[in-house]
Amino acid sequence: MKKEPNHALQRRPAGQSDGAEYVSATVAADRAFPAASLEIRNRRENFMNIKFRIGLAPERAITVALLCALFVFTQPTWAQNPVTYNFSGSVRSLNEASSIFAGVGIGTPVQGQFTIDYGAIDTAPSLSFGSYQSLHVGFSGLIGGHVFASAPAPFNTVNVDDGDPVERGDFLVFAVQPGTPAELSWLQLTLYDSAGQTLTGDALPGSAAAFDAFPDLVIYGMSPGGFGQYVCDVTITPVPEPSSMALFSIAGVALVAWRWRKYQ
Repeated sequence: MKKEPNHALQRRPAGQSDGAEYVSATVAADRAFPAASLEIRNRRENFMNIKFRIGLAPERAITVALLCALFVFTQPTWAQNPVTYNFSGSVRSLNEASSIFAGVGIGTPVQGQFTIDYGAIDTAPSLSFGSYQSLHVGFSGLIGGHVFASAPAPFNTVNVDDGDPVERGDFLVFAVQPGTPAELSWLQLTLYDSAGQTLTGDALPGSAAAFDAFPDLVIYGMSPGGFGQYVCDVTITPVPEPSSMALFSIAGVALVAWRWRKYQ
């Protein structure tokens, strides 16, 4: 008598243990409800196709995505080339002749951003003075309702001056092309430490905390009809761009997990 094939024994799909077999508990249901059985098989095949398209089992893909997000979070600031920092605070003192920003006085709020290009090369030969020129260097802000900003220019520069603590202290100076207000002929943002304890060489500070160690942020400006010097107490924090990138990674994880659950 010809032996009927045993449909209860099936080979595992590709990717399972070699030579392994499993027994289907739904053979009777397959025969009784062929349409439903076909839908289940189609869903299983679609799930396996997703698995092979991404090249990893979904659970492994989730792990990889989480590791990528962790990598983004732990990247040092200097590895990210142009990096922008926020600052916010208030005016502590000003030159009595300051007039370019009308109505600004002690206690006036100030806030803004500055950008450092960690990919720029130091063009100064001194070990205590660094000069970093880049189109990405610049700053902008708001002081007492007045907007100030540099204009993009290839010669915009950050100068790092590790000065003598007794004579002049430490400076980090943004020497830039003026942008706003339009009448300004000179605009400069300076981080200053009169004690000379913030810098230990001519390298760019590598974190928001390193910039925040400067006691003073000074805004200088000059126009044909006036001058301004505003010394501010500010807090400097990083712009959370790496977090945004991590959010995209997490969204990718959620998508993979959703597709995985859908085809279970």
